[in-house]
Amino acid sequence: MELKRIVTALRLKNTAFHAEFRLRDEKPPLLIEIGARLAGDLIPILVEMSTGVNMLEASLSCAVAENYEYKMRQNGVYAIRFIEDSLLLPKLRNLKKEAQAQYDIELYPISKGGGRLGHIIVKGNSIEDTEAKMNLCS
Repeated sequence: MELKRIVTALRLKNTAFHAEFRLRDEKPPLLIEIGARLAGDLIPILVEMSTGVNMLEASLSCAVAENYEYKMRQNGVYAIRFIEDSLLLPKLRNLKKEAQAQYDIELYPISKGGGRLGHIIVKGNSIEDTEAKMNLCS
């Protein structure tokens, strides 16, 4: 089922939406999830960093039927990794001190509930460059 038909059937108008599909070999993509919301896991921040488009402002403008003015720009290739392994923390603390310009590292306060300990955002000039930089953080 194509995305346009799904959005039309659900009457998703004047709203942002997030859709996830599973890609399958030699079969049509399978819809996993769709919701009238922005994507999670800091994806709107990555989009703004790489293109200059503020997805929150754009979706709010859409909701109140106003135009959202933007100038699309290419500002590198960004990737994010969430930190769940406490063994990486010392390495990331050192990396944060040494290379702040290439890595945006945020370590979260440690809570009793566990879960994510922080995240790292990497900027590169290409997918391969970004991937190589991200691999240094493993």
